Amino acid sequence: MFTSFPVLLDASSLACDGVCELLLTAADRNLYRPLWTAHILENIEPSDNNRTVDSVRVGEVFPEACVEGYDSIAEGLTCNESIRLELAAAIVGHAQLIVTTRCEDFPDAVMQKLHIDLRTPDEFLMDLLDRYPQDISACLRFISNQTREAGQPPKLSVYHLLQKIGSTAPKFAAAALLQFEIS
Repeated sequence: MFTSFPVLLDASSLACDGVCELLLTAADRNLYRPLWTAHILENIEPSDNNRTVDSVRVGEVFPEACVEGYDSIAEGLTCNESIRLELAAAIVGHAQLIVTTRCEDFPDAVMQKLHIDLRTPDEFLMDLLDRYPQDISACLRFISNQTREAGQPPKLSVYHLLQKIGSTAPKFAAAALLQFEIS
């Protein structure tokens, strides 16, 4: 299965350890096409816990996801400067959706005019769970197995991974625990 559903992931969604790994693993399984900018990646605080973001920063994973050439469009947007670059990147990348924890920063009128939807990481992961339950289950098992194989502390079971994800995406974590009967 391949989908070209383009989704701009902002810094607030990529900064969430556990959530970021799940979002990128789902993208790797072609459940959607991730987009970001160098500016977005620069705004993610470095973290020893988020090796995934470090790999993204150096272009090891999804080198095609980095949107460029959006500066001139950003200059023409009349909205808040903090979201102007993200909106311009979404336009250039043909994103149909922006995943962010800062939905309130994006004016409804502007989003409707641009035909771009907003979702929190929790809402987006719930959408993916509804559409691709088997794939999301496989993503969770894969991430859990990767932490075990790599010997990365702590070795996370799927249950513990969902607890970690639950700090940012509580509805998704609860739904996945129930759907997959994880305890």
